Amino acid sequence: IIELGGVQPLIEMLQTGSDGEIASAGKVIFNLAIVESNRRTVEERCFGGVLPLVELLRVVVQGNAIATFIMMLQSGIGDCEYSASFALRKLSESDANRERIVLEGGVPPLIALLETGLQEVKTNSIGILRNISEKNNLIIAQEGGIPSLV
Repeated sequence: IIELGGVQPLIEMLQTGSDGEIASAGKVIFNLAIVESNRRTVEERCFGGVLPLVELLRVVVQGNAIATFIMMLQSGIGDCEYSASFALRKLSESDANRERIVLEGGVPPLIALLETGLQEVKTNSIGILRNISEKNNLIIAQEGGIPSLV
């Protein structure tokens, strides 16, 4: 996909596609980015402020964007982690999405990013954990989040 110039059409699909196309393009770009040999190209073309990952917010109800964002939190790519944490922070403002973040396994990677992530990612992770803590403080504690938050 990268060698054939497929990244740019994926970016365009994120900007103009239907909800399903946007979700699919986001997942393809994520999958490309997790392969070490592709990271440089994906970062240069996508994560330099061009990639509108937040557009995936439109497909949360129809697709599984929360699970995709949680996978992106674990990518090891700072800009990818930032985009995903930013989107999840916005999504965590909704009660229904807070529960989905927990059910999709979002707590462990959020806690891990408190130790390893960029400062902006840490800030977003704290915001998400704060938002989900009202009904899920025991899960956060069981996953070892208290020492990282203190």
